Amino acid sequence: SYVKRARGISVASYVRATSYSLGYVIHADALAMNVSVASFKHSGSTEVVAPSAESITEAVTTSGLQFGNNGDDASRLTVDITPVTTNARAWPFTTYSYVILRTGMNGTSASDRLRSGATCENVAATVAFWQWFLESDQAKNIASQYGFVPL
Repeated sequence: SYVKRARGISVASYVRATSYSLGYVIHADALAMNVSVASFKHSGSTEVVAPSAESITEAVTTSGLQFGNNGDDASRLTVDITPVTTNARAWPFTTYSYVILRTGMNGTSASDRLRSGATCENVAATVAFWQWFLESDQAKNIASQYGFVPL
């Protein structure tokens, strides 16, 4: 039978409580719920790979993160990192999350560039947060603690 769940934790909970069930969740949710995970063997390989920080990193570094490697214009900031079939140590079901930020509207005045109620201080704090998030070892360590793989 088929049972749909809306969120990863609820999928993992259902799989954990239901014998012979199968589900798909992000690595962090599987770790948080301590559920068994499947392994994968690439065609032509004798190695078996399971999801882990190392195998996910292998998938990303094998494909590369060059914007536009999927045929899109590089200005769209899209990257194709799946499926990885050339590296037996790479987890083939790997993807990434987007962060979408408003960059402003046409015009040069603050009112043309800021949403209603925003200030330049809000924008500066947002930029500082994302710089910390993307560049700091502390943010990478926090992500790793929760089962995410920093790129």
